[in-house]
Amino acid sequence: MSRQAFRQPYPEDNLSLAELEDRIPRAEQDYARLRAANRILRDPKDGDETKIARLVSECHIHPDDAPDLLKPNRGGQLGFRLAGYTAAIHRMKQRRNMLVEERSRPSITFTFAGGRVEDSAEYGRISVFLTPTHQPERARTLLAKGFVFEPARRCYVRWRGEAARSAVARVTGVSWPTNGAAALRPATRVTATNAPRIAVRA
Repeated sequence: MSRQAFRQPYPEDNLSLAELEDRIPRAEQDYARLRAANRILRDPKDGDETKIARLVSECHIHPDDAPDLLKPNRGGQLGFRLAGYTAAIHRMKQRRNMLVEERSRPSITFTFAGGRVEDSAEYGRISVFLTPTHQPERARTLLAKGFVFEPARRCYVRWRGEAARSAVARVTGVSWPTNGAAALRPATRVTATNAPRIAVRA
């Protein structure tokens, strides 16, 4: 694996709980490989051929990529920068903990002057339906606050969380209702045709 391949960011802000449970261990394994590769690359006792052999055998780096890792990057640094990966893993763990906490919040549906909000515990998403649908100012605010428009359901969708609830309160002009102040309803059943799709940042 090349140095560039290791630099692909983790889109932790848009990952579901199941995706995070899968992604975190793999990210930690990649991080361990990065550290091992750095130790090999910076070992003054080994020659280039030995380093390449160790990178291939111990770190599972492709033989065609290993020689390029022996060259310093543009900043003169040899090996991989690890700060971004530790930060990404930390953010993923924080998001996982937040999503676990969100599962204990019941589903809730409420209306406001200009639409309806569905907060689904089952799918971990908040959906905002605007009525009428053409409300440019509200739409711009939702998009700017991380919501994604779902054409099939004609609504704006975002993963659950305090930031999402705060954005909804700003758009609707009302405080987020307590469970006793709004009608609790079962989570909307999502089918293949109406499943909300959350865009993942590249």
